[in-house]
Amino acid sequence: MLRTDSHWLLPTLVIVVGAITNGIFNPANSTAMISMMPKEHRGFASAMNPRDVRLRQRLGRGIGWAVHVACFEYHTGIKTMSLDGGKSRGLRRRAEYHFMVAIVFCVVGILTSALRGAESSIGSVPGKTIAS
Repeated sequence: MLRTDSHWLLPTLVIVVGAITNGIFNPANSTAMISMMPKEHRGFASAMNPRDVRLRQRLGRGIGWAVHVACFEYHTGIKTMSLDGGKSRGLRRRAEYHFMVAIVFCVVGILTSALRGAESSIGSVPGKTIAS
């Protein structure tokens, strides 16, 4: 958990690790999703991929801000968010809850990925098609 007196290197390290993991995961995941489509639909899937990424980012920001606002109001009793120094506990607590909710979403994603079973390679095998 970051504090106001945390060294600047800690958040920098968190951002760098996040950027590296996104850089490793996103291209591979996009390629896997597109290659699972029948060849005649891959162009459409490729065009839809950036839209889906932006949609997920916006949804994540919306959920994150909803958690931020609700926690700030709960811990401070103030209905509007401000950077009032006397209410720093509310600002800190809302960030902590935001990350806890994000961790829950990550764990759910990991579990559903682990439980989905073996991958089907029918879409990528020459001569075989997926029935629509």
